[in-house]
Amino acid sequence: MSMRIFTPRSARECAGTILPVARLMRRLFRDMVNSRDGAGNLEGPVDRAYFALVEGFRSAVGRIEAEGVRIQNPHTGFLDFPAMREGRQVVLCWSIDEPSVAYW
Repeated sequence: MSMRIFTPRSARECAGTILPVARLMRRLFRDMVNSRDGAGNLEGPVDRAYFALVEGFRSAVGRIEAEGVRIQNPHTGFLDFPAMREGRQVVLCWSIDEPSVAYW
């Protein structure tokens, strides 16, 4: 499968489309971390709710990656859009808290 190459315009359009899923991914990731941190004994049994969080997170990640977007940091919601600039590969960077894809 070939890698998707974004233009600034297509990255902004894609960001708008995946924003709800990216927000869900970030929330689920944070909930997973908080759930395990609060468990105390990491050697003990894990609550079933934790596995539901993991499955939801994996699903959200899959949906984002299926669009050709790379997840740089699920905790902060920082995503990369592969692009070309002056003949070389770069990434257009975006945090889901920013209004638009604006950096490379």
